Amino acid sequence: MGADLDLADNEGIPPILKAWNNPEHIATLIQHGCNVDVNTKHGFSILELAAMQANFDLVSSLLSAGAKPPSHSALNEPRTKHQVEYHALSELCSVPLTLKDQCRLRIRKLIRGHQLLNTGISMLPLPALIKNYLMMTELSTLTAACTFGSSEYQCQPRAS
Repeated sequence: MGADLDLADNEGIPPILKAWNNPEHIATLIQHGCNVDVNTKHGFSILELAAMQANFDLVSSLLSAGAKPPSHSALNEPRTKHQVEYHALSELCSVPLTLKDQCRLRIRKLIRGHQLLNTGISMLPLPALIKNYLMMTELSTLTAACTFGSSEYQCQPRAS
């Protein structure tokens, strides 16, 4: 059937987090339907990591791909280092997805449940423009680097 896009490595790190420094790989994983609601071992979601890096293109892409926004209380927790970024994330999360984006998410979930996502989309009797939209080809332009200074994301554990 194909590779499992969500299969974690021996350290428990899923592919989307392993690809953190490579925007093209992140875009490809999202386009092929990987889980966008994964957390680091410190409890941060990939959405929060993108916000902490002020990578709002990635934040928007993750939200469009169905990432669940952090809870309202998490967005309002006092954070000295990333207050501006969390405020921006809060603003982005307060804007609901368009009906068009909600339909795309639903169609992608239905297809992914039965077959490989891009194979299923390509078989639909739809114009190429709609197929490209369903395949999230706009993510191909995701080029902003997602680095935290090394090959691995680095965050302090979230306060309990």
